[in-house]
Amino acid sequence: MINGPVDFVAVGLKGGGLNMELVGNLLELVNSGIVRIIDAVVVIKDEDGEVEAMELEDLDAETVAMLKPLTDGLTGMVSLEDIAMISDLLENDTRVVMILFENLWPIKLREAALRNGGQLLIHVRLPDETVQQAWEDMSGL
Repeated sequence: MINGPVDFVAVGLKGGGLNMELVGNLLELVNSGIVRIIDAVVVIKDEDGEVEAMELEDLDAETVAMLKPLTDGLTGMVSLEDIAMISDLLENDTRVVMILFENLWPIKLREAALRNGGQLLIHVRLPDETVQQAWEDMSGL
């Protein structure tokens, strides 16, 4: 069951191999209870433009063991259409990690509001470009 707001991100990286900094950051977010990974897919576009997609649990055994906290309870919700959309954006010799995750922190906020007769009125994800432009506009004052 999903109770918190859900976000989808795709992080693209040049070349092959697993990025340990990215993995470390994801593990930190999951282990601290900030997010729960709903689904994650790795898409690789090789030098010839051939595309391969795989679920995290389909990686080699050593990698799967390291990623266990991220792979518990994956749902398969990232669709073939999602994968096709992202692979069309990729340059050759690029890989991307597509992550669908539930934000857990707003759940506690909403529950506290409900216990006290209130409600969570709105939760909006602002596009990065909007935030950056507002920041630049403010900085110029």
